[in-house]
Amino acid sequence: MGNQASKIVDKAKDRSNDRKSRHPNRALSVKSSSAASTSEQPPLPSKRNFADTTFQAVPPNLKPSRSQKTNKKGVVIDQEDFKEIDRSQRQHYVLKSIRKTNHWVPYTRDGVILDIGTGHGDWAYEVASTYPKSQIIGLDLNPPHAPVTIQNNLKFKHVDITQRWDIEDNSVDFVFQRDMNRVLLKSDWDHILREMYRVTQPGGVLEILESDLFHHNSGPVQAHADEFYKAQCEHIGRDCTLADHLAADLTNIGFINVQQKSLDIPVGEWPSDPNLKQIGFNNLELQRSKLRSLRSAYVEGMGLSADDYDAASKLILSEYEEYQGYTKWVCWTAQKPS
Repeated sequence: MGNQASKIVDKAKDRSNDRKSRHPNRALSVKSSSAASTSEQPPLPSKRNFADTTFQAVPPNLKPSRSQKTNKKGVVIDQEDFKEIDRSQRQHYVLKSIRKTNHWVPYTRDGVILDIGTGHGDWAYEVASTYPKSQIIGLDLNPPHAPVTIQNNLKFKHVDITQRWDIEDNSVDFVFQRDMNRVLLKSDWDHILREMYRVTQPGGVLEILESDLFHHNSGPVQAHADEFYKAQCEHIGRDCTLADHLAADLTNIGFINVQQKSLDIPVGEWPSDPNLKQIGFNNLELQRSKLRSLRSAYVEGMGLSADDYDAASKLILSEYEEYQGYTKWVCWTAQKPS
């Protein structure tokens, strides 16, 4: 495993002989479609802020949230947990900045909001403040230990989302899930979608936001790292093609008004638009945080040398600017029939 992973560094050594031509500043895009549509909309014009479009009616085995060790004095968060907390918070604010909101699906009720795989609760905390008359419930295998001073309309439940949820039928107005495909297996998705449908009340809404797990406009080191990561995902049983079929899956479960939108997020300060430049800087720091978070999985779990991993990480970070790299997220919204 270590020899295979070290090819990432070997690829970097030949980078000067395998350079791609630089791309001109490109217009990143948001693309939306209904579940029944098979045609893609063209990219938005470069002068338009691609994050402004709204809906008309989408390796190494990281844990869904932090692992925790306890002692007689309470909860102790180790160094790996701090890395994951840092990654989680950076990702939350990158996604919020690019979307200019915490959710795209229309929500106007003072009802129950369910956050699936809440992790450290970044999204749940903010939504609880935004909707003080709503009840927010965060589900996670390792939910946060909520401080006494948090909003009284927010609570967390210890739930394995791959099993039946401790939530009543037809009781939730808005179901939200984000960034769970990196820890779920293909075999988990059918159960989770059916649970979403079960707990959502008639007329209630759903939003799922997931990364496609890879990088785009990649340099040679990042491209090789993605190939290695994809092989690991396929070996584990993770779904690398979720964006190709989730809209149809939601429709087959019974949801209606299914909409899908793809979102390109720059990595680095290469965009000419000042707002995208700032978002790109923040996304670069997020990628740096992810690399720190993954370090022990590759070094301790896969046998790659620490020096090789650090060298590859440094080269990957430099490639984002050179090749104008970006990450892609896909958002799905849907509704349960009334």
